[in-house]
Amino acid sequence: SELQQVAESLAPDVDIFYTPTDNNVASAMPTFRQVAERYKKPVFPGATTMVESGGTGTVGLRYEDLGRQAGEMAVRILEGSPLSDNPPEKVEKSTKILNRQQAEALGLKVPEDLKNEIEFVESEALKEENNGALTTQLAGALQLGLLYGILGLGLYISFRILNIPDM
Repeated sequence: SELQQVAESLAPDVDIFYTPTDNNVASAMPTFRQVAERYKKPVFPGATTMVESGGTGTVGLRYEDLGRQAGEMAVRILEGSPLSDNPPEKVEKSTKILNRQQAEALGLKVPEDLKNEIEFVESEALKEENNGALTTQLAGALQLGLLYGILGLGLYISFRILNIPDM
């Protein structure tokens, strides 16, 4: 993959890898993790889910917390609160998260006074590798099939039933 080629070419010349929150990078985290491990480089992604997929650690938001905060805003609005009383909000909570397996593999030591502030996780990527790639591929295929099914249903409803050509 392109990400693997880029990571391989950069690895000898960098001290760490930083990855922004990006779907392409997130889906390739197992590959990125393998390159980083080979060169003994930590990977600091922008999203906590990417740490669970093989990154080393981050201080970032959990999408569950963001969804809960957005849901609370939606409830206020649905209960009649005017939009003008609901300005855009910043994420209220950030999480310090560290992948224990990656930290140990890189020889990173966490100071005692920080251990209570950090949520330690295990790499989902390593679990998936142990469970087999077929399961992961099957789940991905089912998700994609469901997505295309919903898209097709929407097109059918708008074009055939509502008689509104949208393309």
